[in-house]
Amino acid sequence: MLRIRILTGLIVILTLAIPPAESRGNKRLPVQSFDGMETLMDFEVEGISLNTPKDDVAGILEANGYSLYSDNGSIRVFTKGVLGQGHVGIAGEVGYVMQVMHRDQQTAIYFYRPAPQVTHMEARNRQPGPIPDTIDAKEGARVRAMICENLTDPTEQHRLCRPPTELELGFGSTIKLVLRRNPLVTVSVDIRGHTGQIEMVSYH
Repeated sequence: MLRIRILTGLIVILTLAIPPAESRGNKRLPVQSFDGMETLMDFEVEGISLNTPKDDVAGILEANGYSLYSDNGSIRVFTKGVLGQGHVGIAGEVGYVMQVMHRDQQTAIYFYRPAPQVTHMEARNRQPGPIPDTIDAKEGARVRAMICENLTDPTEQHRLCRPPTELELGFGSTIKLVLRRNPLVTVSVDIRGHTGQIEMVSYH
C-alpha cells in the first residue's frame, strides 16, 4: 500500500468507505476517548485540513507548488515533484501526492511521499533507511504527538504512543485509529525512510 504505482490504486484507498470497527469485525483498536477532535479537524497538511472548504483546496495547494492531476468531481489528486500516472518519485528528489475527497457523508485527505524510482533489483535489495527531513515526516510527527497528548486512556496511550525510531514513525503496528466522536474520524500515520503516508478521514 505504501508504494502505489497506478492512479486507480490511489483512488481505491479513499473511495472504499471504512465502516466503524465493530461492524468490520477486526481488532484495529477503536479509541473510545479522545479530547482533541476539534483540533484534529483543523490539523493542516500542506495548508489544508478536513475542515477546509472544498472550493478553497485547489488554490491553497497550487500556492504550495502542487498541480491538479485529476478531478472526477468528488476526488481530486494533486501532485508535486512526481512522475506521471504511476506517481513515483523522481530519483534524487522528493515528491508528494495529495488526494482530497469531498462527499456528502465523507471527507478525506490522503497525503503521501512515493518511493523514488528505482530498478526492480534495487527495490528488492533496498535496506531500511532513516526517516528523512520531509514534509510527511514533520506533519506525521505533529499529528501523532497531538493525538497522543489527547488520548485519555493511559493503556491505549502506552500501546499506541511508543517512541518512534529513526527508521519508522507511526502508531503501534501502523494501526488505523478510530476516534469515536461526532464526526467519527479515522487516522493513520506510517512514515519510513523511503516513503511515508498520512491519512485522515471524517464521516459526517
